[in-house]
Amino acid sequence: LIKRASQTFDAIKTSHKAFSQPEVQNLVEELGEKVFATLQKKSPLRILSYIISQLESIDFDKVPENEIEEIKIKAKEISKICYPIYK
Repeated sequence: LIKRASQTFDAIKTSHKAFSQPEVQNLVEELGEKVFATLQKKSPLRILSYIISQLESIDFDKVPENEIEEIKIKAKEISKICYPIYK
């Protein structure tokens, strides 16, 4: 079933303008949250590795100017969350 779900998601035309609609993006976010929740229960290390790879994949040179300050705030939040884990 997981393989079929992955193949079904692969079949979605994510470049189509309808994919950018807020209600569609909300559903994608909901799906992601379900996946993350199960990963978190079974393997926190795997989810942390995934988060690291996602952070590393961000091209900060292409971040829109109007998002830079909010990204800095989010980075600070991430740092606060990680500090107790590291400690």
